[in-house]
Amino acid sequence: MRMLLSVGFVVALAIPACSHTRKLIASPDEMGKAMYPAITAGDYERVRGLYPTEELLASVMTCKNPKMVPMVMYTVRTKRQQVIHSFKSAFKGVKFTWVGSKRLAQKIVKKGGEYKDCIFKVPVRFEQHVWSFTAQQGKTTTPKTGKVLVWRIGNKGWFLMRY
Repeated sequence: MRMLLSVGFVVALAIPACSHTRKLIASPDEMGKAMYPAITAGDYERVRGLYPTEELLASVMTCKNPKMVPMVMYTVRTKRQQVIHSFKSAFKGVKFTWVGSKRLAQKIVKKGGEYKDCIFKVPVRFEQHVWSFTAQQGKTTTPKTGKVLVWRIGNKGWFLMRY
């Protein structure tokens, strides 16, 4: 579990800024309820808006190794583009519907606390969830699940770390 949270944290550090205006997301469930209609609509800017921006991360934390983020960013951009491409091609015409979630684990870091060589200026909460949803293509509806890592950043709301 620790490794999974660590990988998700590094992924979150590498998400580039998004131009989409983001509303405050009050819970991990609310994030799932926002994500699946965006995927169904092919609105990938709205999906990108679920991730934290570089500006937000820079404002809430300081990392000891400044080279860590640029090194990971290239890998994450490539992987995220692959994920978006697969949604665009493999799931064209599929309607996704949110069902619910179950929290599997959490890690809380207090203001001033350190995690993965970064000091946080605000309290953060990392959580791993299993999201349940359905995928409907034509008349066939299939139940699906997916593990996600999300985090709450101070009073900024919840953000997707890794899907």
